[in-house]
Amino acid sequence: MRMWAEERKAGTIELLLTLPVTQAAAVVAKYLAAWTFAGVALVLTFPVWITVNYLGHPYFGATYYIRARERGFDRIDSFLYSAFASALYEFGVEAMFERPSYQDLIVTPVGGALLGGFVFEPIRNWVRRKPEIRWYDHVILIATDPIGALNYVAESLMGIKSDIRVGVPRRGGVFVEMRIPW
Repeated sequence: MRMWAEERKAGTIELLLTLPVTQAAAVVAKYLAAWTFAGVALVLTFPVWITVNYLGHPYFGATYYIRARERGFDRIDSFLYSAFASALYEFGVEAMFERPSYQDLIVTPVGGALLGGFVFEPIRNWVRRKPEIRWYDHVILIATDPIGALNYVAESLMGIKSDIRVGVPRRGGVFVEMRIPW
């Protein structure tokens, strides 16, 4: 209905009504034009889906990986931690909205370990080696370890400084060492 009102408002209704088409054909044409426009708009959002699935999932896998590396895990244990944290999220929070996919369960930890180990970790080490850390260096550190940044904010609000180390000894098992000075 609005398409006809816009024709009247723009002053092109006279031209449309004088064309050699029936009113029914004009209505169908406008209907199909509206759906074509909506379809093209939907197709143009497809790169967003690719971005979320193939860049977003490895990013979160990398944040899990980096968090584990910051807590003392070696590379393999960090990968396993990333896979475990990803599976917890996929079968926990996200499972309420959609069925976990193999892509989510594989791309997140594998892509995350690659992104974390070969991109995030060298960048973080480079920033830490600087003699003076500037504001943009803090942005880089937060972007590469948002979980650690949230942990820091929580500790600051509570007025504590915790030291949490998690390890997987070679003889088996897992240990968690947490020191909180009160």
